[in-house]
Amino acid sequence: MLSKWNRALWRTIALSLISLSIPVIASPSSASPSFMRSSGYAPTALRVRGTSPFEWRLPKPRRRLTLARVAHLGGVDWLAIARCESSLRWHIADWPYYGGLQFLTSTWLSNGGARFATRADRARPAEQVVIAYHLKLRSGLRPWPVCGARG
Repeated sequence: MLSKWNRALWRTIALSLISLSIPVIASPSSASPSFMRSSGYAPTALRVRGTSPFEWRLPKPRRRLTLARVAHLGGVDWLAIARCESSLRWHIADWPYYGGLQFLTSTWLSNGGARFATRADRARPAEQVVIAYHLKLRSGLRPWPVCGARG
């Protein structure tokens, strides 16, 4: 009695020998037997006509996070706040405040900044704005007492 794995192996060997002896135009449906097909492919009856089961499906491109897209996130002019806080120097590191929007490291980390960088000055400007937006949702513009009025 052959095990399930051995049966599949013998079928593969037999089909390869048959395919060598009989000249056949190989198409994706006849190139691999049905038991060899991955479960990720739709059966022949459900497949769209003219498509191959071996067709690559590319993921949808993700939109890149840019400063232009998040400059007015949540109705706040983050560039005006950064201009007031740090003169738009996004990589400024004046202890204890870092980045263009002058984050404390503890504030940066508690609002999810660790997914971008360990400190705000090491993150891209758009990432700093996203974390500032999360902070604004929690506590308004109070973390920027002077420059928050410009946003």
